[in-house]
Amino acid sequence: MPCVTSTRAMDFLEGGEIDARFAEDDLDFVSNAWCASALKYVRRQTPEICLAAVKQDAMALEHVQEQTPEICLAAVEEDCDALEYVRDDDLRAELEEKFG
Repeated sequence: MPCVTSTRAMDFLEGGEIDARFAEDDLDFVSNAWCASALKYVRRQTPEICLAAVKQDAMALEHVQEQTPEICLAAVEEDCDALEYVRDDDLRAELEEKFG
């Protein structure tokens, strides 16, 4: 799904970083207006923010600071091309076997 651009989202992106307090307070907004390039601006990524991002755009996995098996699985289930962004070699091999 393409990134949804809104005035509110652009205000945060133009500031250079999205504060996690905004994202936690408005997780529905984040889930509906996310794109892979926006995640790199989030300073304090939470598992919930990252999970919402990869469910919206699997390629956001590239910008997840702390990848968990759950987040990686969600991304690869959404788009198997996200495998290239799984940093843990063992997990990537496991997911390749399952989805590759």
